[in-house]
Parts: sequence; C-alpha cells; structure tokens
Amino acid sequence: MKSRFSMCITAITVFAALGLIGVRSAQAQTYSVLYTFTGGADGGNPVGGLIRDEKGNLYGTTCCGGTYGAGTVFVLDKAGKETVLYRAGGPDLSK
Repeated sequence: MKSRFSMCITAITVFAALGLIGVRSAQAQTYSVLYTFTGGADGGNPVGGLIRDEKGNLYGTTCCGGTYGAGTVFVLDKAGKETVLYRAGGPDLSK
C-alpha cells in the first residue's frame, strides 16, 4: 500500500504533466483600423459584431450619426470603402 505522501506526489506529477501538455505559447495579436467613422452621414459609434460574407465584405451597424442621427447599417468592402445601406430614423417610405 502506497503512503499518502507518495500518492500526493504522484497526483501532483500527473496534474503538472497535464498542465504542460495543455499549455500553448501566446500568440501576439495585431489589429489595424479598417475604417474611421466620422459621426456624420456615414454613421458613428459602431455597435454589435460584424458579419462577413463570402466575398470578404463586412456588414455592421452604428448607433449614432447617419442622415437622421439615429445610426446606420453599413457594408465595408475589402478595400476599406464604406457604403451606407440604411439610415435609421428617417421617414417611413413604405406607406
């Protein structure tokens, strides 16, 4: 029968080995600004996540700016060109 000390050492060794196996080296993240909103007609303060389509375009929303000051829905192409698809707060043209 193993002593308690021996069982503790074995358990510590196993946990240490499992910890070393699961450790990955940290990879540095690099970010770059794709577009800077002016807060004017192009919108301001982007919110929520982005959705990428199969061509690499990014779709998102802003909470401010736009023609009516209530935000926009936009698309940003791979070249960094932003296009407003919808301006919130405008007149309802569906009626």
